[in-house]
Amino acid sequence: TVEQKTVGKKHQYIVQGHDDIYDSPMDSVTGILGYVDGTSTTPISRWAVKQAVEYAKKHCLITGDITGVLNDARKQPDIMFKKAGDRGTRIHKSLETYLHPNSTTAQWQSPLYDTDNIEKLETCFKKISDWIDESGLKIMSTELPVYHKELMAGGAIDLVLSDEKSRIYVVDFKTGTSVYKKDALQVTAYISCLISMLEDGVEIWDRYDSYMPHGEDLSDLEIGGAIFHIKEDKADVDIKHINAPTGTAFAAARLLYEYWLSKESELFHKVTI
Repeated sequence: TVEQKTVGKKHQYIVQGHDDIYDSPMDSVTGILGYVDGTSTTPISRWAVKQAVEYAKKHCLITGDITGVLNDARKQPDIMFKKAGDRGTRIHKSLETYLHPNSTTAQWQSPLYDTDNIEKLETCFKKISDWIDESGLKIMSTELPVYHKELMAGGAIDLVLSDEKSRIYVVDFKTGTSVYKKDALQVTAYISCLISMLEDGVEIWDRYDSYMPHGEDLSDLEIGGAIFHIKEDKADVDIKHINAPTGTAFAAARLLYEYWLSKESELFHKVTI
């Protein structure tokens, strides 16, 4: 079993029942990738400064308490981040329920707020459901916890699809305004984790071993994935397929993360692999 634990603001994963890695905390895939992609860091930093400045400009005129306003302005980016994160979590839960074959309208709408555009979200959800039906794949799992034994990283896959013969498809949902390089690395990380678990003899879902490639011979396994970017304002979904099926891109990201953790990390301006 793979257990997720919250440590501060981050997640860690602990694998239980495995002789080699029993009770060893693993960093989360998303935590590792947060340090290796500048394409997301720079825009978010600019956004955070803008949020703080706009808050200060607005409230200084109202209260005149410059010191108090500046202290509150520093907290504003974290407040806005939490709101965005909560919104993403609501949409994820709603979509997961929507994709369940026996869900009712009341059930999938229950995680959403009045401020969410439910009509446009329903259009997005239906497009995703229709795509799955047309693909010939079936939903095997949602929020599937996974780990990589060698890279010592864990995570939870939003959606796992399969034809129950030889194909596995990994899907990660994104609800923000942009998709970044680290998001593609996240999908390759999950692919890499699945391969590691299959090589380790782990049954990914019930009866997997009865009809899917597993163990030492994975030559017949076809595995890939995509980011499903839900664009609520346009009632549209962008599907961004990943071109790194073996998960090797994430292995490189893990190496970069190790450099970042090293005591001499401040001496490195670039890393050549």
